[in-house]
Amino acid sequence: MRAFNPTRIARSLVTILFLTLFQIGASPMLSNSALAYTQGTVTSGTAYGGGGGSVNGANQNCTNGAIVAIGTTKSGSNLNTFMFICKTINNDASLSATEVTTNVMGTPLESDRCATGQIGVGIRAIASNGGTLVGGVGLICGNPMSQGNLDTRSIMPNALSAGTVYTYRCPTGQLLAGFALRTGSLVDQITPKCSTFSGFNYAAVGAPAATVTGNTASVSFETVTGSIADTSLTYTVTAVPNAGTTITVTGGASPISVPGMVMRANYTITVTASNSYGSSPSTSSTSATMVMPGGDTDTALTFTSTGKYAEVADTSGSPFDTTGTFTMQAWVKPSDTCPSAGAVIAKLSYMLYCNSGNWHVMVLANGSTGSGISMAIPVEANEWHHIAATKSSASGNILFYYDGMLVNTVNSGVTTMTANNQAFQIGRWDNNAAYWFQGQIDEVRFYNSQRTQNQIVTDMKSYGGVNDSDLMAYYDFNEGTGTTLYNRKTGATSATDLTITGSPSWSDIKSTDSATLTAYTIVKFPRTYITVNGGWRVPAGISRVSALVIAGGGGGGARAAGGGGAGGLVYRQVLTLSSGTVESITVGQGGLGGYSFPALTNRQGLNGQDSQMGVHTSAMGGGGGGGAGDTGNTYRVGLNGGSGGGASGDSTGNGSSAAFGYGQQSSSRGYGTGNNGGSGMSGT
Repeated sequence: MRAFNPTRIARSLVTILFLTLFQIGASPMLSNSALAYTQGTVTSGTAYGGGGGSVNGANQNCTNGAIVAIGTTKSGSNLNTFMFICKTINNDASLSATEVTTNVMGTPLESDRCATGQIGVGIRAIASNGGTLVGGVGLICGNPMSQGNLDTRSIMPNALSAGTVYTYRCPTGQLLAGFALRTGSLVDQITPKCSTFSGFNYAAVGAPAATVTGNTASVSFETVTGSIADTSLTYTVTAVPNAGTTITVTGGASPISVPGMVMRANYTITVTASNSYGSSPSTSSTSATMVMPGGDTDTALTFTSTGKYAEVADTSGSPFDTTGTFTMQAWVKPSDTCPSAGAVIAKLSYMLYCNSGNWHVMVLANGSTGSGISMAIPVEANEWHHIAATKSSASGNILFYYDGMLVNTVNSGVTTMTANNQAFQIGRWDNNAAYWFQGQIDEVRFYNSQRTQNQIVTDMKSYGGVNDSDLMAYYDFNEGTGTTLYNRKTGATSATDLTITGSPSWSDIKSTDSATLTAYTIVKFPRTYITVNGGWRVPAGISRVSALVIAGGGGGGARAAGGGGAGGLVYRQVLTLSSGTVESITVGQGGLGGYSFPALTNRQGLNGQDSQMGVHTSAMGGGGGGGAGDTGNTYRVGLNGGSGGGASGDSTGNGSSAAFGYGQQSSSRGYGTGNNGGSGMSGT
């Protein structure tokens, strides 16, 4: 008799995470209640031979496995002994080393077994002696459970017995699990038996990992090298959010793409594997937090024509409703001086917009009572500026800030306001389709409080404040692609996300030039660079830069005035940075001129704002120019700054000896330069 070597089939691997156990097949178990899987009741196939002899009473069924070998001996042309060996199948569908031999009739002298990793799936039988006896039997082996790679073994004791050769295979998905024999002095008849197997518990793969891009997660996991029971596995990825709808996706290999995930949700992702015969247990999981797009790049939307805007439908009690207290803010870069109306932030009852060359604010008490009011601040084409309007329900006054400076206070005549359900929009006003904004918009914030000047200055230079209880909506425009502006306010839902219509274009705030100097890449920042990560990320492989930092120039004075001083300049020929780190980029805005600041009757210009690159270097804003006051000459001196502001003549247009401002940008401030302002001269 040939040796019977134990064998093991490839295990099916499962990516598990949570318990997802499939029981397949409800056939009654034969025995052994300790088995996790179900071996169905054996069913008889075709009988070969005659009806002589009697039913052999020996145990002829495998109780927890299938047939892997047989043995025979013959007398003349007919069998007179027969035995078979059952190989135990483990709970995970692998083949055990345990085998059970059943000598149905006598002790055979010859035997044959399936190759390693295979199991019996059928037989060939010779009906001898005119079809009344059995002259030989041979196994048909295959891979469990698909019966793949069929191997037709030799008939034993040999294939030369006279008679007809018959072939029987178990139904697909079943294994050879026993025999029924009629015997006397010889084997009169043999009937193969087959059985189903289901409910195997496959081993688990390693914990999955999820990579999120947009609304889709790519879930990777270690799959099986080979198949379980020679039958491919279906991997089921289940993404369960902390709130919302569970997503289930299936696939045959790693990674599997899981689309349709909702921003802001935190998903617990589990993976199980299964086929017709079993499934994996649940042992591990991973999580995927749907972080809204945008991190290292500060982008804006460019609105160039009618039909381009962003909006969200409003409902009662929404965060966009106000009863009279609010703050609206945005960075804007108009493409023209706004000869016709263009809305930046709008709802039926309020709007921050430009018209007829000036910035305006509109508040309506009940959706109709009230009007737009000019802030008397000119619109500057193709330049970035920060605008903000605030109001309290206790007053009709609107406070308008330009680049963080309070430049006008105007009484609107409206104190309290009535909430409405009109859409909240950026780039147009829903109540009038003609109010299409032309230019770029970025960093829109809406508060239900009246922000102070210091708070507005902080807002214009930094990201977020997303946890501020007074912040109702914050759109950083850093998605950089797609058709959604996400509300970055902590706890906000998709009900406050804006849908972008008309395909306005996305663009980075900074510009990159690799053509002007072939050995260098020039990166220019026209304004403060605002990202959730804190600024500009140093590109991979970059460790040194040359940095030119220029501050905002000072505003000129009015009436026989002195000019504003230039912003301080700092040039660092070699500045060492760390690749991949984030550098804050603060670009100072220019100071307001005396005439553009009606609240200052002294007509003195304001200093420009400082510019700064991380902790490495900073430049001081230029000094404001002196101005001859409406009723006196008190404010003729130029202000100190990066470069000093020029002194003013007197209020009658004559020259003066007023002091000029001093340039304070020096080596002590980072190897910078700045000049003193000019003396007051005669003039008008």
